[in-house]
Amino acid sequence: MSLNTLSMYGFLTLQFQVTHPLPPILSFWVHTLAGFGIYAFYRSTLAVPAPLKSNLPKVIPPVDLGEFICTVDGEKQMISYEEIRYLESLENYVKVVTPRKTHVTRLTMKEAEERLPKPIFVRISRSHLINTSHVEMLEADNITVSGKSLKIGKVYKRYVSELLTETGVS
Repeated sequence: MSLNTLSMYGFLTLQFQVTHPLPPILSFWVHTLAGFGIYAFYRSTLAVPAPLKSNLPKVIPPVDLGEFICTVDGEKQMISYEEIRYLESLENYVKVVTPRKTHVTRLTMKEAEERLPKPIFVRISRSHLINTSHVEMLEADNITVSGKSLKIGKVYKRYVSELLTETGVS
């Protein structure tokens, strides 16, 4: 680096008659080092190690066949996830709709959403949470679950469409 700087100084003063050669020399080195830094950063971002390939088959986690535990009329109820069609908010209560019965429990929609497994249950509006395995029809603004048409909220529309197309519901 110092040998190159001396040779540049010599060329600039002797051949090109530059009276102040220090600024062009400094500019050259700053640009050279900055360019090298950018190049090194670029190369380091590209040099991501390839994931190890394995001949083992991918393990698919089993579908969660759990139960939603809630208190209905002072009694503890266990409702299987598969049975639940959708949940509807009634302020500080939640209506859990199943094919056999509708249960009303003292629970907020947020609490219910946190207790239910995410890929299976999706919040479609402030007042509805659906079981994606029971979706019959998906439209732009509505979703039909077990014969009941539910409106998709404006805030949830993009999230719902992305999640349902990811899971293959149409």
